Amino acid sequence: MNPKKTPYMEVVFASCRKGIDAPHGGFCVKTHSEGMSRDVLEAVSSPKVCYYDRPVKELPSLVELRDDPSLFFDHPAAWLYTPVTTEGGRRVYVFARSVFVGVEYGFFDGSGQQRQGSNFVTHALVFDEPVPVDIMKTPGLFVPVSTDGTTYMEEMRELLCGEPVLLPSRNMELEQESDVEELSESAVTLKKAVEALVAEELKGNDRKKLIVRVESARTEDLIVEVMRALPEEMAETLFFTTNYGGDGLPYRTPVKVFFLNETYPESYRIDGKHIFVNLFGGANEISGIEDGAVGQAEESVETAVESVGKGWWREQLSKRVAKFKPSLKEKKSEDE
Repeated sequence: MNPKKTPYMEVVFASCRKGIDAPHGGFCVKTHSEGMSRDVLEAVSSPKVCYYDRPVKELPSLVELRDDPSLFFDHPAAWLYTPVTTEGGRRVYVFARSVFVGVEYGFFDGSGQQRQGSNFVTHALVFDEPVPVDIMKTPGLFVPVSTDGTTYMEEMRELLCGEPVLLPSRNMELEQESDVEELSESAVTLKKAVEALVAEELKGNDRKKLIVRVESARTEDLIVEVMRALPEEMAETLFFTTNYGGDGLPYRTPVKVFFLNETYPESYRIDGKHIFVNLFGGANEISGIEDGAVGQAEESVETAVESVGKGWWREQLSKRVAKFKPSLKEKKSEDE
């Protein structure tokens, strides 16, 4: 099957010297795609999408960062895949990566504010339909693209301190990779938990979430490995966030899978009514489902896919998302 060319829009959000519509800078939209409608821009640039849960580990000093810019890479990227509904009722699908910067933009060109802070960069890709998670592994797709300290400093200087310029329209070839080799132990465990989660939805329980504890260094590869092993439409509508750092879960959100890593505070709690997977240190533990439910879940998922055919998952998605506008920053938690 030849991959189709899919148009997409972009939003880049950060604390910068000057934004596309913010002449005085600060946290704002640095740039976005030319022709993007105002309601989509406002929905995507909101805290629902553009945020980074501040890391709990101690930040390096400005002197240390100047001496060793590779320290900027110590904090894991935060991924978010979610539908977003605009005020006008339009639904778009957002795949976003947020990276922690931790210093103000002046640090990169030697002028203005050069203090430590909570700065981050979110690069959000916006689609009109669900997309495969393979785009997480596309080299150079998300900014910043640099993987070494020297080029990172140069890129961030231009990104945060340069003049904002609208982005051109772009297209992407999208095709879910389906050549799945033997799954790793962790992927097998996570796939079983995903099937149990989907089985709960088949029974009408759409409030249950999946909480996955896994090291940040393994998260991206694990997500791609498991999603490739699922039916395409199911994988494309399994919305998730990584590097999650909230105390409890958001009150209303279509995000179903929350990845917690080694930075998650031990003092925080998440209600036990959800499905939990622990993959830390090679563990492969599932809790929060009844004995024998994993096998039954796999069977029920296969039956649903075979009996209802292509399009069923999109129908379920529409029913689920139509209930609410997603938010990852609701003040009220469903665990309260």
